Amino acid sequence: MGALTLAINNRGNAGDLWYAEVTATFSSSYATGGDTGLTAAFLGWDAVYVGIVSTQEDGFTFQYNMANGKLLAYQMGFTSNSVVAGDDTRIMSTSSTIGVSGTGTAFQQALSQVTNATDLSTTPGAVRLLLFGK
Repeated sequence: MGALTLAINNRGNAGDLWYAEVTATFSSSYATGGDTGLTAAFLGWDAVYVGIVSTQEDGFTFQYNMANGKLLAYQMGFTSNSVVAGDDTRIMSTSSTIGVSGTGTAFQQALSQVTNATDLSTTPGAVRLLLFGK
């Protein structure tokens, strides 16, 4: 559960560091804590020093965990006509409009990690990263 499908699109050196442009596709069963596989060993390196992730795809935001070679996915903690428990804001939809009522605190919340076992293989699907290491 939770293994990334990886493709190295481009690689080279930048001074005394190596770089790799990688496309990572999430699994059909996301693992809490991140999908695995994007390690220094996969790239043929001893260590990854910096990982830059495309910041958003299809409403998701991503974080690369260099220490564990994992890619984490986050999203807003609510969907249309519902909110995270305890919020005093509702997103309401009718046939022609979408409105917000309340004080708006739902929009001030931190992102939530995607739920365990969610299929992310098609949405968001592939995410691009630029990694530097040795």
